[in-house]
Amino acid sequence: MTAVSVKLRFFAKSKELVGCSEADIALDRDNFATGASLKDQICTLFPCLAQLNGCFVLSVNQEYVHPEDCDISVKSGDELAVIPPISGG
Repeated sequence: MTAVSVKLRFFAKSKELVGCSEADIALDRDNFATGASLKDQICTLFPCLAQLNGCFVLSVNQEYVHPEDCDISVKSGDELAVIPPISGG
């Protein structure tokens, strides 16, 4: 396993579900090559995010990651974010 240490930030409903606004985590670099597989790995680490039914996007260093994006570049020290849909009025 090639691990990268990153800061993962949570916003809105994801913050409520996880119970914190950020976490320092280690991701298995060998286990994601696409935006979808990166999202899957984060959902494995935080199973409560399943309540969002996949309705959230990820960002890496404030750049959105799309599920079909290939060759995702994540390095130790990067900042990732879980961004659920915005709702309200």
